[in-house]
Amino acid sequence: MGATYTFEIRATDLDGEEGYSRVYVAVNEPPASGRFTVDPGLGSAVDTPFTLRCIGWQDTTLPLYYVYKLDSRMDGTKVPLGDRSLAYKMTTPLAQGLMKHGFRVGLGAYITDALGATTVVEKFEVGVLPRPST
Repeated sequence: MGATYTFEIRATDLDGEEGYSRVYVAVNEPPASGRFTVDPGLGSAVDTPFTLRCIGWQDTTLPLYYVYKLDSRMDGTKVPLGDRSLAYKMTTPLAQGLMKHGFRVGLGAYITDALGATTVVEKFEVGVLPRPST
């Protein structure tokens, strides 16, 4: 857990009697201490299986959920590569990158704990070349 906040209220009634109440609120922190990897760093569209992994992520509110997203145009538009999952890795072919970006695509990982706190790792770039001619 993250920081703890204390809220206190005090009141006095018409007879001068005082009272108070105190509540402590612990704030949830997002998953931390992990890394996001993609292998291989270069491949071809459709034919190359790319493996995306989230390794070593830690949190006190389990389980952790993972979503991987692709930015094939390198314009900030991220498309999920699947639904939210408990699986820390995914193997999938990727769409070809644009020639003007050197056939590079952006990838992101979204790691979310059981209470909804999310860590986002973006801008992992890999090369996805055009599919070779047959």
